[in-house]
Amino acid sequence: METTECGVTPNGRRDTAAAPRRRLRWGVVGLGVIATAFVRSLHDHSDERVVTVASRDKERSERFASLFGVDRAYGSYDALFGDPDVEAVYIAVPHALHADLAIRAVEAGKHTLVEKPLAGSAEEAERIVAAGRRAGVLVMEAMWSQYLPQAAFVRRHLAAGTIGAVRSVIVDLSSGPMMDPLHRLLAPELGGGTLLDVGVYGVSWALLTLGDPFEVMATGIRTEDGVDLHASVSTLTSAPGVASMVFSLIAPTRTRLVLAGEKGSIELHGRFFEPTSLDILDAEREVVESWHDTSPRIGRGALAYQAEAMSTYVSEGRTDSPVYSSATAIAALRVIDSAREQIASRGAVISWPPR
Repeated sequence: METTECGVTPNGRRDTAAAPRRRLRWGVVGLGVIATAFVRSLHDHSDERVVTVASRDKERSERFASLFGVDRAYGSYDALFGDPDVEAVYIAVPHALHADLAIRAVEAGKHTLVEKPLAGSAEEAERIVAAGRRAGVLVMEAMWSQYLPQAAFVRRHLAAGTIGAVRSVIVDLSSGPMMDPLHRLLAPELGGGTLLDVGVYGVSWALLTLGDPFEVMATGIRTEDGVDLHASVSTLTSAPGVASMVFSLIAPTRTRLVLAGEKGSIELHGRFFEPTSLDILDAEREVVESWHDTSPRIGRGALAYQAEAMSTYVSEGRTDSPVYSSATAIAALRVIDSAREQIASRGAVISWPPR
């Protein structure tokens, strides 16, 4: 039976013949929408278990814990970090808070899964990774899209040379239009903007297929206080290869990912960062193979894959992910740092949401 790098078969089922994995006892920090989906996915689709949760509001923590049958609830993050029963921490707070809380978690000796992006900048991400190395714990960015069965399927065909050398990556990804003026994605102090929100999904594929770029070119639209609303980003690598990527909070663009090589292409359909379908096309643009995720883990139900992968890596004594390394996460943030700087200096400015 064929198995992915994370110990699951292509249909999303765990391979019982894979290396043994000891499930982790998880603590969750930040109890918003993504944390809710994460805990539900773990409890519904895996044997990983959350044993404690924390927010700055003790009552909110208690309500969340009650909802999911979690044993303990804390009203401070440090109380969770100091809990000796917690082995791994999932950081699910706004982007701007990732670095501080992740470093506190690893310094407390916890293996740490940080919701994407790993941090608000490459410099912050480097500090998280350095802290993890000093502590001897595993630090992972929660780039869940790279732990899905479809990602393993794509990597296998890339390694086999099915589409030849990849020369072009095309990404179109929108989470817009974002019309709520109070949403965190429109708040600069919380790390708002389309690049840190969904840009990391596209940049991750560009890096993994084309390598680190030597040139980043970006233009876009921003708010007066610096939130990138729409970004067009191109990267050039020595492969040579070019990535052409569009990300948006204001325009409901068509969502797609295309990896184009010298002998064909791989096209992921729709919301390619979650379970989806894909086609492999030959040089004449004829579909030669199609693949569809048939796992019961649909949508954010698939968040459990990354937790199971982390559990496996901890069991193996790893301090970095073999699928999506800390070095790649930092490189992605360097691309995003550059793009944000370029948009800040010469991007168009609008008032958003429209009045």
